[in-house]
Amino acid sequence: MSYFYLSPFCPLALSGALSPPTANQRGKSFITSLMNPIVRERAPTDAIGTIRLSLTGVKDGSEVAVFGPGGQVLGNIEHASGIPSFVLPRYAAGSPNNVVRIMVLALQYEVVDFDYTLAGTEATIPVFQRLDRSYRNPA
Repeated sequence: MSYFYLSPFCPLALSGALSPPTANQRGKSFITSLMNPIVRERAPTDAIGTIRLSLTGVKDGSEVAVFGPGGQVLGNIEHASGIPSFVLPRYAAGSPNNVVRIMVLALQYEVVDFDYTLAGTEATIPVFQRLDRSYRNPA
C-alpha cells in the first residue's frame, strides 16, 4: 500500500495498480478526481427526478399503459377506475427519454394511442374514448 500526503492533515492511501482514466475522468486532474469522489457527471440517460402523470376521462375497466423509449413498460393499470396516475422518471430538458407513449384500451371503445413529452411538473391529461361502431363481440 502506498501513502500520498496532499497536506499534513490529509493522508491518502492507495492500493492496487492505477488504471487508465475512464471516459468521464479524461481531462480532469488526478487530484481533482480524488478531492471530489462523490461528484459525478450525469449521463443523458440518468433520470433527474420523477413526475406524476394522471389521465382524466378514462372509462372504468380500461387498461392504461405507459411506454418509454424502446417500448420499455413504465407503468400499466389493467382495470383502471377513477383517475389513473403514474409516477414516471424525468430526464433533463430536451432528452428524448422524456417522450412517452400512452395507450388506453377498452372493449367497445377505439384504442387511444399517443405520444406525450413530460414537462418539469406533474401533468393531468384529458382522454376521450370514442365508442367503436364496428366492434362486435362474438361471445
